[in-house]
Amino acid sequence: MHHHHRRGLDRSEPAPTLLHVDLFVSSMKRSLAFYVGVMGLRVVDDGPIEGELVRLLSAGRYSRARLVLLEAGASEAKVELLEFHGIAAGDPLLRPNRGTLTFFVEDLAAEVRRLHANGVETKSPIIDVELPMSGRSSIVLLSDPDGHHLELLQAHAR
Repeated sequence: MHHHHRRGLDRSEPAPTLLHVDLFVSSMKRSLAFYVGVMGLRVVDDGPIEGELVRLLSAGRYSRARLVLLEAGASEAKVELLEFHGIAAGDPLLRPNRGTLTFFVEDLAAEVRRLHANGVETKSPIIDVELPMSGRSSIVLLSDPDGHHLELLQAHAR
């Protein structure tokens, strides 16, 4: 049952702020080697969580998890990695995200060389994209160790 609220049409308060994006991971060790070791994100929190929240997130199948919060450059929004205690690879909860997490980089070609040097495959060549308001940018697609889709983007001066 969906309730439609009219207040969305004339909001006086600011829109919600994007806080973090959650990714379920099969191995925190492997994910940290990628996100911290290769991508250069920074751990800002790391601890166990348990109880109702974990059960809700895991459709009732797990009760404990390790949560690691990562800072990505200058962005306020974080990447949150969740590893359910006792989860096995192949668990349906570990299906990759359908959308893509996009990271802004200063020098895409250098970033791609660094990824390749660290044994990370890119899934596309460098592709040029042009948008009416945002102008020209270059992107490359890749995946994290669990197959979550990522994109690196370099903006070009207009």
